[in-house]
Amino acid sequence: MPSVVLVPDKDDRLYTTLDELVFNRNRGMQDPALTQQDMATARFFLTPHSRAPELNLFNQPRVMLWPISAEPTERNAKDKLLAFVGTGGGKPWYFTRLKNFKTVDDAGTGQKIRGDLDLDSSSVTGALARNRQLYENHLVPLTGGTGGGGQARDIPGFGGNFAAKYTVPRRNQILTEMVDFMRWSVNSYSTGLAPTYTYLPPRVGDRRGESSAVPLVPGNDTKGFGRFNTLSEVALVFMATNKNPDTGATTRMQAFLALEPFNPTSGAPGATSNMRYRITGLNTLGVNGRSMAFPAVDTIRCNTAAGYLDSAGATAFSGFAPSSRRPISAPPRPTSSPPPRARWRGTTRTTTSPSTAASSPPARPRSSTLTAAASPLRS
Repeated sequence: MPSVVLVPDKDDRLYTTLDELVFNRNRGMQDPALTQQDMATARFFLTPHSRAPELNLFNQPRVMLWPISAEPTERNAKDKLLAFVGTGGGKPWYFTRLKNFKTVDDAGTGQKIRGDLDLDSSSVTGALARNRQLYENHLVPLTGGTGGGGQARDIPGFGGNFAAKYTVPRRNQILTEMVDFMRWSVNSYSTGLAPTYTYLPPRVGDRRGESSAVPLVPGNDTKGFGRFNTLSEVALVFMATNKNPDTGATTRMQAFLALEPFNPTSGAPGATSNMRYRITGLNTLGVNGRSMAFPAVDTIRCNTAAGYLDSAGATAFSGFAPSSRRPISAPPRPTSSPPPRARWRGTTRTTTSPSTAASSPPARPRSSTLTAAASPLRS
């Protein structure tokens, strides 16, 4: 007999009728079968026809909230379906993720400040160019124009416009925060359908930077939150190490610097920034004319995963705790004596000072509460 070419099953399209929901491709009942009660209960939600408007109040296409991978081979059936319904007039009306996470050395655009939106470069092409068009040529005009050339449009049915409410810099900041939050918060891990992919660093292996996203800095003087720690407080802690037994006066003391990180986008899953703090200038600190012997510059990596702290990835532990705990795979602490009054106490060290700067991370140094500034997985 001649060979027969089988047509592959389609799993990337909408149902044309309700029958396709009830029956399988062989015209048998779905397994498990839907009962009459199931159909009656879900009747309100069942329709092969969407009556929801695909245009906004300005009669312009809506922007889909589901980001799509730029690489077609990294789109599962759900991604293909949503890309289909999010395309109109031959153009995608959704933001595209340029690259998913592969390894720590190839961490994708979730770990780059302009990986998914670049408003500064004049040579963007492809999906990156389309993301820029959606921002500058679609969202900006709908929210008050550019200030220079765009004209504010009143909102139909409501009156007023965004230009009367927000200045251009403030409006741009809001748009950047929106795009930044959408690019990493929705479907950052897709493991239910093949092909599977992760956009953010995964919660497996050494878990460096797990579930973290570097803030989006597109180049128009705005910055997103990302999913990355910032500093909410810096404390210089002094403690007495010796007292006069007769008067109770302190005769010797020690000091250390403690940083309190803050993640403005908390929630599940727990996130841990893979970062380092770099602080300079504390070498000028003295008490009663005597130097405290802090170093001029100190840099310490903070990359202990929240999941390692018996927290099951709880975001509450992504602040002070990981920043004062040594990485699991860090080398043993040197046994050599530290400089005077620049000592380790518990997991903190009496060093550093208030001036921050980002730089590329070293291989795998220790973790501590001392030092400031952040950098992505790989700079």
